[in-house]
Amino acid sequence: FVGVGKTLTLIGAEAGVVAAERAEGLFRAPEYLAAKLVAEAPLDAAFAVLFGECLRRAAPLRASQRAVGLTMAATAGACTAVGLAVGAAAPSGDAALVAGVPLLVVYTILGVINPAGVQGNPRPQPWPLRALAALSPVGMAIRALLPAELRGAPLAGG
Repeated sequence: FVGVGKTLTLIGAEAGVVAAERAEGLFRAPEYLAAKLVAEAPLDAAFAVLFGECLRRAAPLRASQRAVGLTMAATAGACTAVGLAVGAAAPSGDAALVAGVPLLVVYTILGVINPAGVQGNPRPQPWPLRALAALSPVGMAIRALLPAELRGAPLAGG
C-alpha cells in the first residue's frame, strides 16, 4: 500500500503546475497519468518485491521467490494506479487522503477470502461489494499466491 499512500497526495501537490502546462497544450490528462504511473510504479514495485522476499524468508512461505516477487510487483503497480486514480479524481491532496484511506481498508477487508470462516455456501454479497472485492489488489494478491503456497502441501480432510 506504499504506492497508494504516496500517490494519493502526489497529484494534488502538482495540480497547479499540471493545470498551467495543460492550459498551454503540452499534454492531456491521460498522458500525464500514464507518465506518472511509469515514473512511480517501478520504485513501488522494487520495495514490494523486497518486502515479499523478506516475508518469504521470515514466514517461510512455500511459494517460490519468483511467484512472490511477481505477485508483489503486480500488486504494487495496481496500488499505485489506484492511488493515482483517486488522487486525480479528488480536488486536493487532503481530499484524496480522505477518500483513499477508507478505500484501502475496504479493499483489504473485501480482498480476504472468506474472512468470517463460514463453512459451506455463504450468503451472496450485493453486487457493489462483489465489484469492490473483484477489484481489490489485496484479493488479487491472495488469489495469486494461494495456489503457489498450497501446491504440494499435505491437507487434512480430503
